[in-house]
Amino acid sequence: TVWLRAVHKLESITFRINTEVLEWAEDEKVNLKLVPPEPEDYQEDRAALDQHKKKIDRLKEKIAVSKIKKNKRSGRHKATIYRGSKYVVSRTHTSKRSAEQWANNKKNQLNAEIPEPEMEFWRDWWQKHYVLESKFVRYDSRRKQFERYLGDARKLADDGRPFYQRVSMDYRGRMYLPDFSYQGSDFCRAVIEFADGSPMTQVTGVASLARHTANVLGLNLETEQLMWKGRDKGLELLDDLMGGYTKLAEKYARFSASVINKFCKAKKPFSLFRTALEWQSLGLAIEAKREKKLLSHLPISADHRNSAFQHIGMMQDDEAGNDLVERCRTEDLYQFIAGRSDLPPKDARELVKMIMVPWSYGGTEYSCREKVLEYRLINAGEIKYLETLDYQGVYNLVQDVYRLLNTEFQACQDYQNRITSHVQNIRDRRQNSDEGIYWLSFSGFWVYQQVFGATTNEGYVWNGEDKLIQLGAFIPTRRLNWRKMKSKAPPNLVHSVDASVVHLSLAIDEANGLKFDQLIPIHDSFSVPCNEAHDALMKLQFITNMMYAYSPLGDFLSDSSGTPRSTVEPRVNFPKETTYS
Repeated sequence: TVWLRAVHKLESITFRINTEVLEWAEDEKVNLKLVPPEPEDYQEDRAALDQHKKKIDRLKEKIAVSKIKKNKRSGRHKATIYRGSKYVVSRTHTSKRSAEQWANNKKNQLNAEIPEPEMEFWRDWWQKHYVLESKFVRYDSRRKQFERYLGDARKLADDGRPFYQRVSMDYRGRMYLPDFSYQGSDFCRAVIEFADGSPMTQVTGVASLARHTANVLGLNLETEQLMWKGRDKGLELLDDLMGGYTKLAEKYARFSASVINKFCKAKKPFSLFRTALEWQSLGLAIEAKREKKLLSHLPISADHRNSAFQHIGMMQDDEAGNDLVERCRTEDLYQFIAGRSDLPPKDARELVKMIMVPWSYGGTEYSCREKVLEYRLINAGEIKYLETLDYQGVYNLVQDVYRLLNTEFQACQDYQNRITSHVQNIRDRRQNSDEGIYWLSFSGFWVYQQVFGATTNEGYVWNGEDKLIQLGAFIPTRRLNWRKMKSKAPPNLVHSVDASVVHLSLAIDEANGLKFDQLIPIHDSFSVPCNEAHDALMKLQFITNMMYAYSPLGDFLSDSSGTPRSTVEPRVNFPKETTYS
């Protein structure tokens, strides 16, 4: 089976820890600057709020608040109103919604007795408090994750042996490495490298490194063309791309405050430092005339531009779909929408991309907001503009981008409508059946989608310090949630196609010349050794095109509805150029 061979291939790749990156990251002057434990000026902002704590405590005894608790036996919801610690009134309701409505009305009546300036002060103080503390939690979470990764890297480095990593797969066929792996954070991608080195060839190695550097820096260069211009063009672009970072990575300078500050300004500081080390090694080898013997352990990245949009356009295979594919080849769609938005130019493209990807699959405004909030939690401090937004600000951001997208990409909406209508038809035919939908991917992996409904179970637990906090858990029911079945089918089909590209890239044999010796997949992007990076872009494009010899959309429609697949002749479009960069 293709997908099983892919798993074995990925699990057979050996990795090692780059000790220079690890030692740099372990230095507190570096890691406290690059991964701070708390937001800048947090202590001053916290102290400014705490100056008014006594006034807040006094208001707490006057302002009405509510608690809603469900009785497990009767299933009824009891809403209780308090002022401070004093009980005021309570009422039992048949549903949580009616309990919340009654409680809100009662609170508003009681709080109307309090002067408006005091209520305004109360609301303003708590808004600032929650924004500040949620920001602190994001920074604290990121710092603790980094410290865990640092410990894992040190343990592997002290062991000294190359290591392998286990692969897990989800129900769509996507492949995942463990938490601490090359698929992880910027630090992970910098400190983990191939154990087996590959030659830094004169013809293409330098240009491949230049292309990788452009990706690390987030520059919108015509990197496919740059690839073919060889070593001289790569060296010519070194100073422009790196801006002096190579000299900053020299041992005598790398721990100085000014150097750390410069790396801190980069979006991927650890990857940039690792790339600077590679340029440094190349420069020393060229000086000593030993570049032919230089081995590189650095994974060179290749990203599939606008991959979701390309897959959707190729699956639609109509005028709107072909137009979308052509736009993917000739322009940066994220930058196009970013240029039409009112977002800060520095961060606009990245923010637009967060929203465009789930939107293209049929994601709702709510799911897009959740993606943005999740990114902010995991990548605290990386986009300064995003840190300044409260929940309403995130709501407005997503809404504005959403409106732009709905006017620009008809093929995506046609794709979403076609899939959701098909799933609705399946539901109508099955009536009360709780059987999910399934389809066979190109790599022989059976995708089985089954999304159940859920009930909420709530309770109170001790926070370990001073109070009880309310927690809620979603408990699956035994009934399918067909609304979510419809919304998840469009992205899951695209993910299964992406996964098949990964499976084929890893499992393909030597006979057809498409084999990769080493390859690390990260969903729709890949990293390969330096000596394979030159040819990887066209290889990956050929494998992607090969996926469409038979229509993935047609196969999905047949498999999921239980009808035989069509017997049309396979059609392979040989790529003239690549959309990987």
